[in-house]
Amino acid sequence: PENGYPWSEELWSPKLYRLDDAWYIYVACDDGLNINHRVYVLKAVTDDPMGEYEFLGALQGDKLPDLWAIGPHIAELNGVRYYLFTGRDEANTEQYLYAAKMASPTQLATTPVIICKPDYEWEMRGSSESLPKVVEGATPLVAPDGTIHIIYSASGSWCDEYCFVETGIS
Repeated sequence: PENGYPWSEELWSPKLYRLDDAWYIYVACDDGLNINHRVYVLKAVTDDPMGEYEFLGALQGDKLPDLWAIGPHIAELNGVRYYLFTGRDEANTEQYLYAAKMASPTQLATTPVIICKPDYEWEMRGSSESLPKVVEGATPLVAPDGTIHIIYSASGSWCDEYCFVETGIS
């Protein structure tokens, strides 16, 4: 990446998706300051996922909060495309899981809503005044019966209690 831009450093959690007959990469990055992490989108120039990509910029949405964001995940559930991600609260003290409907691979159609907060003691292990309470990495799995299971991790990745969790919704 080019130096000196909001997307120049700390590239995290890149994801590759085939959407609307094109390849897209979603990646969280910043300008060297972790607080500035946002999700950016690249689109393949050709139909080759290993080929060249065009940088499209930050994921867009009229109601997308300008807050710290990582862990992008795109999921199509019951014919609707969703964007799931980890974002922090305005005070930068907690990480939440968010979901929003997508209008296109680069644009959200709805305001992101919080689908999970670190509410349980085991989700807050490793947090402190200087380290956030953490839930992150929302990944949906759809069972054959149509039940949607969200797999996510909780507690700080820097502590021994970091764990994966599954919750079912329908």
